[in-house]
This record gives sequence, structure tokens and C-alpha cells, in this order.
Amino acid sequence: MSRDIPKTEQAILDELSAGHLAVTELAERLDASDRQIRRAVNALADRGLINLYKVTHQLPDGRYAPVKLFAEKPSHWHS
Repeated sequence: MSRDIPKTEQAILDELSAGHLAVTELAERLDASDRQIRRAVNALADRGLINLYKVTHQLPDGRYAPVKLFAEKPSHWHS
């Protein structure tokens, strides 16, 4: 089965082979903007190729604020 995956998205999949990474870390590793990486990880997540999750912290007023967005391959991809 061959998938036509754009270069940036394939690079993200390659980087995630070792585990999960923050989107900001992916941007640094791939020498790309955070915006470009966010678009790419959202496209990969929409196709079910990766999972995205946010780590948050609680503010003094009780609201939650996102701290980092992480990407990882789904568990069925792990060896």
C-alpha cells in the first residue's frame, strides 16, 4: 500500500518513530515554523496516522490553559 504523503508529513512520521514529541520540538528538529508543523500534524491526525494531545495546567481562577501540543504514532504502529 503506497500513500502519497507530503515531505513535511513524512519527516514528522520519521521523527515520531522513537515516541511522542511536542510540536515545538518537531518544528525545531525539522527547521520549520510552528504553524507549518501544526498544519501538518493536524492533517496526519485527520487521516488517523498520528494522535495529538494537549498538556494543560490549571490557572488560579480554575480555568485550564494549554501548555504544549504533543504528537505520537497510534499504539498499533509501535513495535
